[in-house]
Amino acid sequence: EPADVATALRLSELMRDSEDLHGRLVDLVRPQLAALSQRSPAELEISLEADGKLDEFKSVFRDITGKEWDDRKELVAFSIVGIVFLQLAHTLRSGSMTRSDVLLNVLQRKAPAARHVLLGLFHLTGGVLLAIVAWKFWPSLQQAWAFPARHFMGNPGFFMISQWPLFAIMLAGIATTAAQFLIMAAGDFRRAAGGAR
Repeated sequence: EPADVATALRLSELMRDSEDLHGRLVDLVRPQLAALSQRSPAELEISLEADGKLDEFKSVFRDITGKEWDDRKELVAFSIVGIVFLQLAHTLRSGSMTRSDVLLNVLQRKAPAARHVLLGLFHLTGGVLLAIVAWKFWPSLQQAWAFPARHFMGNPGFFMISQWPLFAIMLAGIATTAAQFLIMAAGDFRRAAGGAR
């Protein structure tokens, strides 16, 4: 474990059910925080949870800096990345992936079979590339699963979230999108061979 996490855990153990230690720590911290925030010590509210983490860190942070402590950034980033990867295969299947259709539209009128071959090559390339990405990404998920204390988002001691669930979502999204690319490539080559429009 990183030293700061180990220190926080040890402090948590020492402080568990120790009102005296809790009070002494608050008494030590209050004057320094008051000086930093240029407020009187009585104005500061400091509270620690039973496990030793700063329960009211947001309040103290707001008192010191005049700004809100925003731990939502990690959760929002986690959620956005997860949502993008979860909808990637559907976006591809529904035809909503960004691409230029100028050449495809010309080929649709003049050489529909060539259009399907070109789409098949595009989809095959996408499937192969994403399969390679999934294969290369797999060790990251394994590491995050095996060592969650080393793979996290957030600020140790205040807010941490393991990365392995996000990595699992990403890998699932990559794998399903690769499969969707390959399914679409097979359909394109079938239509090209059959001369379908």
